[in-house]
Amino acid sequence: MESAESSLGAGPAHFRALSRQSVSLAGALRALDQHVAWNRDVRVVDLGIGGACVEASDSASSGTHVELVIDTPHLWDPLTLHGVLVWSRRVPDPEGSGSMIGVRFDHTTGSTVRKLAELLEAEAFG
Repeated sequence: MESAESSLGAGPAHFRALSRQSVSLAGALRALDQHVAWNRDVRVVDLGIGGACVEASDSASSGTHVELVIDTPHLWDPLTLHGVLVWSRRVPDPEGSGSMIGVRFDHTTGSTVRKLAELLEAEAFG
């Protein structure tokens, strides 16, 4: 029996279940794990309901529970999202070392999802 995917001629599923959009927002990334203590200023470069990619001065360990605080231009307060680091890669930086870090969000309330959706809508329409 032929699968629906192969019968439609579709390729393999994308690795990300939820889409992201390119952004350029200032923020901070803080480790929440008991034995790991750090706080980094970051630039959020892509953002979606499921997670984000951020630029940071150095890398971090996958599996670390974090808090991403995003400076939002249209909300009164910064948006605070909880998640876990899923990957980290060093990138060449002419001014020194740098890293790209992937964060998967763990939404604990509908309020954070709603605020994130508002932010994404505002960013999409400038």
